[in-house]
Parts: sequence; C-alpha cells; structure tokens
Amino acid sequence: MSRRRHSDEGDAGSQPHKRRRTSEPIEIEDRLESLICRVGEKSTSSLESNLEGLAGVLEADLPNYKGKILRILCAVARLLPEKLTVYTTLVGLLNARNYNFGGEFVEAMIRQLKETLKSNLYSEALYLVRFLSDLVNCHVIAAPSMVAMFENFVSVTQEEDIPQVRSDWYVYAVLSSLPWVGKELYEKKDVEMDRLFNQIEGYLKRRQKTHVPMLQVWTAEKPHPQEEVRVRPQSSSMTVTLPLSSNKISITGPVMPGSHSVERFVIEENLHCIIKSHWRERKTCAAQLLSYPGKNKIPLNYHIVEVIFGELFQLPSPPHIDVMYTALLIELCKLQPGSLPQVLAQATEMMYMRLDTMNTICIDRLINWFSHHLSNFQFRWSWDDWADCLTQDIEKPKPKFVKEVLEKCMRLSYHQRIVDIVPPSFSALIPANPHLLHECKCSGFLYVTALLVSIQMRAMASTL
Repeated sequence: MSRRRHSDEGDAGSQPHKRRRTSEPIEIEDRLESLICRVGEKSTSSLESNLEGLAGVLEADLPNYKGKILRILCAVARLLPEKLTVYTTLVGLLNARNYNFGGEFVEAMIRQLKETLKSNLYSEALYLVRFLSDLVNCHVIAAPSMVAMFENFVSVTQEEDIPQVRSDWYVYAVLSSLPWVGKELYEKKDVEMDRLFNQIEGYLKRRQKTHVPMLQVWTAEKPHPQEEVRVRPQSSSMTVTLPLSSNKISITGPVMPGSHSVERFVIEENLHCIIKSHWRERKTCAAQLLSYPGKNKIPLNYHIVEVIFGELFQLPSPPHIDVMYTALLIELCKLQPGSLPQVLAQATEMMYMRLDTMNTICIDRLINWFSHHLSNFQFRWSWDDWADCLTQDIEKPKPKFVKEVLEKCMRLSYHQRIVDIVPPSFSALIPANPHLLHECKCSGFLYVTALLVSIQMRAMASTL
C-alpha cells in the first residue's frame, strides 16, 4: 500500500511539471504569432527598430520553431496584404542573418501559391505574387528569377482554347506587381522587360471587350472633369495675365494623385486590402482605414470614401453585403466627425449631379445607402440644393432618385417626420401617407372579433 500510495503521490506531483513542459512551447508559439501579427502597429518606437528587434527574436527561435515561423510568415503574406512591405522587410532581415531561412521561405511561398491557385483563391494568390515580387527589393529573390516567373505568367496568353479570364488573371498579376518591383527589374533586365511589355500590349489589343459595358458604373463616353485636367508644359516665354481680385486663392492640404498614377493604384489597393481583412468588424475596419500609414501626405478621407463607393458600385455584385458599407461609413463619420461627413456629402452631391449617366443598378444601391445613412443622422440634408429636380419630368433620374430616397426614409421612420424635414416645395415627391385597412370578409373574422371582445369583457371560461 505504501508503494502504491507513494506512486500515486509521485504521479500527482509530476503532472503539473509535465503540463508546464508541454504548454511552454505552445506559449512561445502564441507569443511569436502575436509579435509577427502586431508588428507595424502603433508603437512608441520606430518601425525600423521594431523590425530589427523582431528579427533578432525570430533568429534566436529559428533552431526550435522554424516550421512555426515559416507558417506564420506565409499566412500573414496571404491574409494581411496591407502590411506587405513590413513583412518583406522582416524576411529580408532574417535572410541577411540566416541565408538558408530565406531560401526555405521562398520555397514555402511557392508551394502556398500553387495551393491557392488549385483552391481557386485568386485574390490571395495575387497577394502572394506581389509579396514575392517585393522580395526582390529585399535581396531575397534575384531579379532574373522574378522576370522568369513573370514570363511564365504571360506565356499563358499564348495558350489556345482557354477562357479569357484565365489569361486576364495572369496578365493582371504581372501588371499589378510592377509598382513594387518594376523599377528594379527594368534596371537589371531591360531587354527582357521590354519583350514582356510588348507581349502584354499585344494581348491587351486582341482580347475581347464585349463585356465591359455591362460592368461600367458610368455610361458617359466623355470622362469626368478630373480626367480632363492637364498641366501645361512649363515654358519661360509663357505669360499669363490674371484679373485683379480681392479674393485670396489658397490651396491647403495634400492633393490626390492622378486617377491613372501608380501612387493612386497602390493607395487604393492597400485600402481595399484593409477592408477585405477587417470587413466583419466595422469598428476595427474603420480604425484601420483611418490609421493608414502616410495619411498626412495624402487626402486620406477622399481616398477612403472613393474606395468604399467603388466597392459598393462594383458590378455585377459588390464584394460584401451592401449594409456593411453603410455601417462602415457611419462608423467613419463617428470617428472623424469634423472632416469625413463633409467629404461624404461632397461625394453624394457629385453622384447626384451625374445620375443621368449612372447605371440603374448602382442608382438603386445609392438610394438604399443614402436613405439608411440619413436615418442614422436625423435625416439632415440640404434638400434645397437639389431643387433642380422639381422642374424635371418625374421619370427622370434626379426626381426619381429623390422620390425613392424619401420612400425609403419613410419606411425607416414615419410619414409626418418626412414631411417635417423636407421643404414644402418637395411635396410632389413626398410619398402618400399610408392608411391601414382592416377589411376582412372571411367567416372566421367575425368569430375572432367576438372572441376578442369577450376576452376584453373578462367573460367566463364557459362562455369562451
């Protein structure tokens, strides 16, 4: 008995020790995952020092947790594309300290790229291609290897009897990666890159474009005024006489990059990635959008509003449910009450002015968003600015838009509220006051009415 009891006590005493030994690696793995995922977020120290420190921590843990570190880095490259340059820099630092690790990481990324393509996860595969391309700047992948990969992608356009969407994806994967690596590749492999561009240009000229009108938000052939602005070439002999004016002309704040500039593309892609990563949590998504790196160098609010409406109006269907964008814009207005509502109002006014050339489906989405948005801000709007719709035919886009917005607002409120907030001149567009009708000629209606009266009169159970 004594031996048995001693054995039991020994087992009981050794059990916590065993648990500590097995849980310790799990705790370290969780700590590594937390450190990697949170790098680049708000911190008192600089991003460079944080990356240097994290690289040192990961290097020390490589002998025991190399597989875990590889899996985490591959996962963040696929799931957190908005922090692409942060993680490529981290991989570059690890590669400089441990050359073998860099090779193993690239092999793991290539395997993951093949798996995502087999699983039809094309957006994530696109992020992986961009990640690999940026590794050229970090001296992890050689420029000739990246050019060879791009050439393999573009060679798909020469295949026969394949759907156009297949070749489109591979060409887009190459073109969308060039903002990160194009300069580096062209400096080292200019001949190969020229040949690659010629192949892409030839493909773009011969591809079918019959589906494009179905996916366009605007039907106007003339581009929007922003597209028409061109800076005149500088000339020392050019003189311009300005009329005298007492008004001071001042330009404050950063200006949005051109619509077709590389900077605009990169900014919008990063904002799209943030929405894609955090769309399930509107508060987190709004906070991440407003904390975009370099926000002081760009008009961030304008970019955010443009990207959100771009997704909302995407045809044939938006990436996420419509109400998500409504909730996100409401949250953004709460976080930036002094600036973002004005930007949103300006965007709404611009879309109202262009309703004549807007796709009908997109007008419906705009109506649903605008009415829902107004219901969260006491239905406040400068309706007098839209008085031009009162002189147009009721079936024209502008009066039709205002009428349907008011109908949606009434469903989210009540008739008298809509009458009170809209100027009297808009009475023709206000929906009629709904009346409830309780007409029922079925035989059971009389019995139900009698039963209800009996219950109200507290009739006896036998009577009921």
